[in-house]
Amino acid sequence: MKKKFLPLVLAALLCSCAQDGKVEVKRIADASYTVVMDSLLTSFPGGIAYLDGKVFWQDPFSTEEIMHVVDVERREEVAAFGKFGDAGDEFVMPKMSWYKDKFYLNDTEKNVGFSYEVKGDSVYRDPDQVAMESMATSFLRVNEQEGILFKPGDAAPFVYLSQGEAQPYGKQPIEGVADGFNYFQGIVDYNPSTKKLVYSTFLFPYLAVYGVADGKLELLKELVTEQTKLDAEAEGAREMCTTKDYIVLVQRDLETEGEKPKPRFIRDPAVAPHSMFVYDYDLNLRAILHFDLPVVRVAGDVQSNDVYWVAADEEFRVLKTTIAL
Repeated sequence: MKKKFLPLVLAALLCSCAQDGKVEVKRIADASYTVVMDSLLTSFPGGIAYLDGKVFWQDPFSTEEIMHVVDVERREEVAAFGKFGDAGDEFVMPKMSWYKDKFYLNDTEKNVGFSYEVKGDSVYRDPDQVAMESMATSFLRVNEQEGILFKPGDAAPFVYLSQGEAQPYGKQPIEGVADGFNYFQGIVDYNPSTKKLVYSTFLFPYLAVYGVADGKLELLKELVTEQTKLDAEAEGAREMCTTKDYIVLVQRDLETEGEKPKPRFIRDPAVAPHSMFVYDYDLNLRAILHFDLPVVRVAGDVQSNDVYWVAADEEFRVLKTTIAL
């Protein structure tokens, strides 16, 4: 029974800083949202992204197109692209990335990559020359030519790619772990407006912010707790995104949600958290937003504090919440 209290203890410790005159944490019950897309035709959505007025969402189980594009103003799907397969322009293990109004798919299993621009209802595709690596679980665009690979098994897990050169940076959350690839899996996101990379782990609570400048990464701050260990009883965030001013983690808030129920089947969306934990870039917890629906995926607008998220209802829905603290 000890396990279910640990995330709450962590939140309480973070909230206590308000008593020292630092940051007051707001709890927002029944947080509001608007509907962007009422129904996604998928058995379970993969990753999502927001750029240039559009939400891109991945269908990892599709026999047709991999990516689907929802126009936020029109509130409808306007395009779809990419296919799984062995052909020269198809994907085996696609990784999403984006920069400004361009969206990219690059394959970690074969040397295939394309950029996509969606204009109106049309999709324009061009080859992309970035070479991926098989042990990379994510790729973040710094600009059209440069990016950062996330390789959780490496001692320096972030690899900056520029002009054919690869330079490793960063540190693992816990030193001296041989099987970092399995233990340090997590979510990474890059905010080009703040030039900061954020990293959060799945298996235990850990959050780090890196500054990105001149082809280099510098660790700025870590959020480490007594549960930042391999045998942690508390889990890390299941989803994360960045906005103009905030880092948003999807976690279970046990004070309002109670203990996680047993899933009825693999990928049971009903057991997903209902809460978003909102941090600033100094890793102060600023707010906990609670929703009446499970939060399955999140994407942030780095030009504002809008969060686009996939909720599990009778159908998967794309919703929008604006963080105003």
